Amino acid sequence: MFGLVYKELVTRKNHLLLILPIAALFTIMVISDAATKDEYIGVMMILAAVCIILVAGMFEQGSFENDETKKWLSFIASSENGVRKQIGSKYLFNFFLMVSVFTYLELLFELAAAMTGINADMYCMALQLMMFFQMIYRAVESPFMVAFGSKYGNTIRMIVMLVLVFGFIVYSLFGDLSIFGSTEEILLKAQQFLTDKGSYFILLTPACALILYYISFEISCRLYLHGGEYYEK
Repeated sequence: MFGLVYKELVTRKNHLLLILPIAALFTIMVISDAATKDEYIGVMMILAAVCIILVAGMFEQGSFENDETKKWLSFIASSENGVRKQIGSKYLFNFFLMVSVFTYLELLFELAAAMTGINADMYCMALQLMMFFQMIYRAVESPFMVAFGSKYGNTIRMIVMLVLVFGFIVYSLFGDLSIFGSTEEILLKAQQFLTDKGSYFILLTPACALILYYISFEISCRLYLHGGEYYEK
């Protein structure tokens, strides 16, 4: 399996290197704000995290696409435990990428906090939740990619996302937003939530994300051969 993970790193190293200039750009922006004691340093930290995570997510999403050929599927299917090794390599690659991005961003947050004197605990907690939510999202998305191939899997994912976004927009325009309180109240509640280390939600989210990720892996293993029907070559 680790040989397949190494293959993933070698074949995609040029694409992965694209993350570095993007990460460098947001690092400069965050450090510059920190050096000048910018009051929006917290906003910049979260913005940097969201943008870098989204870019990394694009590479995670495309991890299955490179091997979507009938010849490769036949080779894997004929190997001993080939399907589990193939799917496992993709899941491990994505997991290592998520952990690497998280580690880098946490170091960036701690550096910015050391330069400004702000408390980085809240931002690091938000970063942790973003990572585990990304893992949950990847756990839901990956079986679709495996079962229908990247082309059709992406189409299904886009339809689901559009329905959710449309529902959110409709509720924002016509729903009762007073139940959430004012902007200041929302920000205060978010701060209290992120600083409450005894919150069951925060404590259980990592375990739930890892369990779902493993369940997703097992589902993808069962669906892998079915996905070959949608490969074009």
